[in-house]
Amino acid sequence: MIIIKSAEEQKLMRSGGKVLANILKKIKESTTPGTKKSDLNKMAEDLCRQYKVKPSFKNYGGFPASICVSVNEEVVHGIPDDDLIKEGDLVSLDMGVLYQGFHTDSALSFICSELSGEDYKKKYSKELKLINVCEQSLYSGIELIKNGVHL
Repeated sequence: MIIIKSAEEQKLMRSGGKVLANILKKIKESTTPGTKKSDLNKMAEDLCRQYKVKPSFKNYGGFPASICVSVNEEVVHGIPDDDLIKEGDLVSLDMGVLYQGFHTDSALSFICSELSGEDYKKKYSKELKLINVCEQSLYSGIELIKNGVHL
């Protein structure tokens, strides 16, 4: 059963989503070749304390971490271990936080690289195309959602 949220509850969820977006952005910006996946989890936990939110995934169903870190062929829910992220790895970060009684959940994917600008776009054009097609598929699905539509 879906419970319709009040305007105030929706406002709280939006605020929680903004906090989560900031956390994921900071983790992404700190991810460079040679970063341990477990360091990203530590950073997620530190940022949760800083923003005064609770990580939703930690201990949920026995999940041992605050963030899921999946690299390359790992589809989802990768447990952050001491493996190093390398140049050119496709990294997906998935995280949820509990903010003022409401859970938000978000994910993002990117290519870990020291390159930037045109060099980055040229070297990773195929990988970037994959990310863009997946993102557009998400938005196409979201466009279909409205009252009375069943998925």
